[in-house]
Amino acid sequence: MIRTLNRSLLLLIAVLIAACANLPGAGSDNPAREVTSNMDQVDTDLRDAVMQVDTVDASIDTLLRADGSLDPAFERYARNVEEMERVGEELEQHADALRSQGFDYFAEWREQTADVSNPDVVDISEARHEESREAFTELTRTSADVKRTLQTYISDLRDMETYLSNDLTPAGIKAIQPVAEQAQKDGEALQQAIEPMINALNKARSAMDLGALTD
Repeated sequence: MIRTLNRSLLLLIAVLIAACANLPGAGSDNPAREVTSNMDQVDTDLRDAVMQVDTVDASIDTLLRADGSLDPAFERYARNVEEMERVGEELEQHADALRSQGFDYFAEWREQTADVSNPDVVDISEARHEESREAFTELTRTSADVKRTLQTYISDLRDMETYLSNDLTPAGIKAIQPVAEQAQKDGEALQQAIEPMINALNKARSAMDLGALTD
């Protein structure tokens, strides 16, 4: 009985410090390590998206001011839109995976707490679980904001590209200018939505103490 209780306490303490990947027998598919890895990837995706918005914005400016042949400026714009779409798709995929893995992480935490009989340890676990889950919930909320603004932005860019592919003329450029300016505003809105998500990601990482897994 004592041996069983000690083993359960050891497992719980390991969860509380988010170092369960270091336990004997822990594999590469450990939920905590998966969450850590995907947090790092999402952080990279977010920063890539911010930079790509700037790149697309610059290509829109070039297209609107282009003299003579419009083809080079349009081709550059189209390439940058394609890259923006790729970056956005990767961000959405990794953010969705992070949300799913987060649920697995908290589910395992609950399962391990259920094996503990010491009420003090249970209370500690419940408090840490709630703190970490609240931080992760905020991350998923900001992720939804980013996804919504990203989809609006990509839609504007694609609509603009479709229109100009059929009317790549000075008159067409002039006609599409209001849409182009709105697309730039939507790009700025995306960047603004990304900032709180990065902050929420850092807070979630800190609250869940996942930095220990990368040391």
